[in-house]
Amino acid sequence: MEKKILSVVPLENMHILVWFESGDVRRLDAHKLIVEEAFADLANPATFKNVILCPEGAGLSWGKDLTVDASWVYSHSKPYDVVELEKRRLLQDLVVARHESELSQVGLGELSGIRQPVISRIESGSIAPQINTLFKLLAPMGKTLKIVDLDGALK
Repeated sequence: MEKKILSVVPLENMHILVWFESGDVRRLDAHKLIVEEAFADLANPATFKNVILCPEGAGLSWGKDLTVDASWVYSHSKPYDVVELEKRRLLQDLVVARHESELSQVGLGELSGIRQPVISRIESGSIAPQINTLFKLLAPMGKTLKIVDLDGALK
């Protein structure tokens, strides 16, 4: 089956997130490319960040002479679960914010109106909070959610 790339996001440290038509999201370590002399220019961050999709999602390109096909990208990359990894990061940030605010789960519960057992299950990842619940938990700590570039979130 021929692979087709739908989207690409260059990240720091020579990594690229790639969304495939199959629904797979994969992370490519581009260091695998720059070991080949033809791709040595990718070591320049400005060149690396200018990755684009080839027509019809057939591959990735950094100019006419720097192209890799979608099948190569797929076979040389690793699965990447954006949702699970971002959820884990968000919950870790929630716990850090609570600690920085010098609040216990009980104290946060009193301020937010969310019961302590629910806060415990949210922080452990055993339940997924609704967005309204997150806002209720974050506001007493002087925090909120913000949409940021995925690259910045992965640092």
